[in-house]
Amino acid sequence: AFRFSKIKKYNGIIACFDADATCAPNYLVELEKLWIKFPKTAACSVHYEHPLEGSRFSDNIYEGIAKYELHLRYYIEACRYLNHPHAFHTIGSSMACSTAAYIRVGGMNRRKAGEDFYFLQKIIPHGGFRELNSTCIYPSPRPSDRVPFGTGHAISKMIEHNFMPYTTYCMEAWEGLRSFIKSSRDLFDSKVDINLFLSETEPSLALYLLDNHIESKFEEIRSNTSSPESFQKRFFLWFDAFKLLKYLNFAHPNHFQRKPVEEEAFKLAQLLGLNVKSKCSCFDLLKHYRTHQSQNSWKPVL
Repeated sequence: AFRFSKIKKYNGIIACFDADATCAPNYLVELEKLWIKFPKTAACSVHYEHPLEGSRFSDNIYEGIAKYELHLRYYIEACRYLNHPHAFHTIGSSMACSTAAYIRVGGMNRRKAGEDFYFLQKIIPHGGFRELNSTCIYPSPRPSDRVPFGTGHAISKMIEHNFMPYTTYCMEAWEGLRSFIKSSRDLFDSKVDINLFLSETEPSLALYLLDNHIESKFEEIRSNTSSPESFQKRFFLWFDAFKLLKYLNFAHPNHFQRKPVEEEAFKLAQLLGLNVKSKCSCFDLLKHYRTHQSQNSWKPVL
């Protein structure tokens, strides 16, 4: 960003890429095409696929990375099922941004993990974020203890626990969130009683919202918006992707139990109308999710 700003090239593209990742031959060409076609793009998420076979890693690791990637895709697809507008992948090796956007949000922090997620969450809520599905990144599935979470950490944990079933957030928790987000638009009406609203909300979510001072927050949002549309936009600046993730971690295991990722991903696939068979393997299920997400760029309807 410093070098681009020195030559006043604020439309320069900063691409993030892991040293042990590979990419499709058209990677740089497609990045350039995206910004030529949509010059106001702030940042983008690039389609990614972990390798699922080969001789470099053991079969257990390939199976483990399939489960982990399925968890990532299930999570994003569940966020889209809620119609949360910030439902984009935030994989560090699979993203790019404009110089202007990088400078505007103060750059990327120096956390040991999650810096990609936190960085993009400063950009995504303000628009200009796109998906680039015409190329592909192939991140490495290698285990790593360098960071406290992420791909390498997940694979290391699987090895440590002898590749026990990989679990994820259950669909019951997502259903409660879906009802809340769908009805939150009604809170723009000052006649709506917040306590009555919470009494009809999933109990663990109601408790989490009270802990996050929902009464005062919604009064603040209502008093600073003039339409249901502007209310909804401001609402998602509060109930953003980070707050959503924190709720899921709060609800599991205090109110819900995490379940095998194949089971929950299959349930969601059925709700989405994906043509999946009940006996399909994790690999087949993942391929269905990959195809669905690569062919359907996310466009929330608020």
